[in-house]
Amino acid sequence: MKKITLTISIYLFLLLISSNTSSAQTDRGSIYVHGLGGDNTQWQQWQALFNQERRMTTTSNLPYTSTNGVANFAAQVPTPANNRTIIFGHSTGGVVARHIERTRANPFGGIITAGSPMDGARVSNNLANGQIAGFITNGLDKVLRGPRRQFGITQGTLFAVTGHFFKDLAERNINLVLNIMQGNATSADLAEGSAYMNNGMRVAASVMPKIHIYGNENSPVLWRIAGIAANEGDGGLVDATQQAYDVCNTFKLVSLAKVITQPWDAIRFAWHADGWAASANWLKDESERGWNDIIGASIPATITTTSQVLDYNQLNQCLSVYAGGQATYEQYMYCQQQSTHAVNYTFYSPVNGQSDGFIKAPSQTGYNSPWSGNATRIEALGVNHLEMRNHPVMGGIYSEIFEGIKGDAFFITPIR
Repeated sequence: MKKITLTISIYLFLLLISSNTSSAQTDRGSIYVHGLGGDNTQWQQWQALFNQERRMTTTSNLPYTSTNGVANFAAQVPTPANNRTIIFGHSTGGVVARHIERTRANPFGGIITAGSPMDGARVSNNLANGQIAGFITNGLDKVLRGPRRQFGITQGTLFAVTGHFFKDLAERNINLVLNIMQGNATSADLAEGSAYMNNGMRVAASVMPKIHIYGNENSPVLWRIAGIAANEGDGGLVDATQQAYDVCNTFKLVSLAKVITQPWDAIRFAWHADGWAASANWLKDESERGWNDIIGASIPATITTTSQVLDYNQLNQCLSVYAGGQATYEQYMYCQQQSTHAVNYTFYSPVNGQSDGFIKAPSQTGYNSPWSGNATRIEALGVNHLEMRNHPVMGGIYSEIFEGIKGDAFFITPIR
């Protein structure tokens, strides 16, 4: 009898060991949620890598209808079978993950967000109030001003488009924002200060393990994220914009040289130079400042500069006292001196104030959200909003999370 009892005890002990070992080797689940206007391809690269390298199996990675409000978006995401599951949310997908955590009982174990507007997206506000449309209109006017004054309306427009000045920004990147966000319920929910953002989802505390990865792209953020949207790489439009600036600046300098060497036609050449200066300034600085204002990432400090500005109307009036405007070189120089004034300009710094080119860093980290109080914040330096799906820096961050180097121990996931 003792022998039988001993045999049974050994069998149960071995069964217990086997059960624990099997449990320890069981893959954890993962749920992936894409952003507004996206689909399941946003997470495909990381999903495949995690499943290959880690003891992780995909629970769900599906395309969802994302434009009918955050609650409707969240309702489509399945509930995992256990609380060891990690939910990954890119952009709006991270807000959806928070919504699920607040509305379902023990839906999963932890949350990792990437570029998510946890405090709202200023771009939604400025889309609704027309600021983005104004940015496009103003930018197009300025970037075409030099070519149109020099070559005429039709030829000037053709020169700008074929010269790669504005086409990719206006037609691909900004229109991408308009097409995704304009006039839909989710965009309204994501606006800073919206009824959705101010409700209990954001302000309630949460103890669930969570990590917020925030992109911090290098300046100029506008042209970098536009380059990715245009499939021209991170630096493609940066280089093209620099080339366009060089062209505009060259035409400006040539026009100013003609002002001096051909004073009998100084007004026309000065008008050309002013147009090219407007084009160059927008491409170099104003586009970056304007976009940072739109996404709420302008650096609070301002810069004040003093410039000598030529008043062309006053110059024309001064020269008009000479018969037929045929002023001598000396007379022109006198009028130019009388028509030039010192003007102070105060503006936001064009340097990127920490953003992924679409969502400012404080919102990505849930800075003003009590729900994010216990979150680990990890910077993805040099990564913009669209690059989060495949940038090597992101791969290194995920590896450190799974190894336990960064973030809560909950996210440690052994290699296969």
